[in-house]
Amino acid sequence: DELKERLDGEYEVIAQNFEMVKYRTRLIYQNALEILKRARMNGPRIFTVDIAGMSGAGKTQFTKRLTRILNRDMPTRLVESDWFITSREERYRSFDMALRDSEVTLDDARLSMPGQRREKYDRVWERIGKFNEGDKNDPVVILDKLYNPLGNGELTRHKPDLDLRELQIVVRSGNFVFGPDSGYEILMVVFPSTGFMRRLKRDYWADFERVEKNFWRVNTPSFLHYLQNLLPQGR
Repeated sequence: DELKERLDGEYEVIAQNFEMVKYRTRLIYQNALEILKRARMNGPRIFTVDIAGMSGAGKTQFTKRLTRILNRDMPTRLVESDWFITSREERYRSFDMALRDSEVTLDDARLSMPGQRREKYDRVWERIGKFNEGDKNDPVVILDKLYNPLGNGELTRHKPDLDLRELQIVVRSGNFVFGPDSGYEILMVVFPSTGFMRRLKRDYWADFERVEKNFWRVNTPSFLHYLQNLLPQGR
């Protein structure tokens, strides 16, 4: 009671947030246990975990925590599709052009990761697939010239290269990542209004109207279209 008085009305909010943290932590550990079980059954092959979800669904923190937990038992690396997207300025210019002739666009994945960026991303998974099939000739995947969220979004970031000989699990995270090579899939969704508020914090450098337009006319429609295409596949 004394604590409630000192917090002056904030107690309920803090209690709700604490319950949410407990719930998400429980989810992470439950998924980690199942992933480890399946990865061990997978033998020496690299096991791929896909985490997909709409913008603002909380994928980043969930994925990083899950990866750390998995890595305690089996060598695990995270590869985020956001590492391969174009710079902020180029991405928003592409969105603007796509919306000039239509009210919405379903091409978020293509606009954010065009041409060579997509090819570079696809090569990572092609190399892992060949490695799993027995091709050990090129076991190191170079991860350079990736998207850097700092420095105005220049493509300068270099991640530690993937040495496939040392890996047992790869976690793939992004808006549109479920693939035929996936061994375990996690779908994260959130109320769009909540996702939008989180997006505002992430895109603080852009004006409110531009972030709002891109979220409701590009990000959300593209993800819902992606989700609808998954349903006929029984996912």
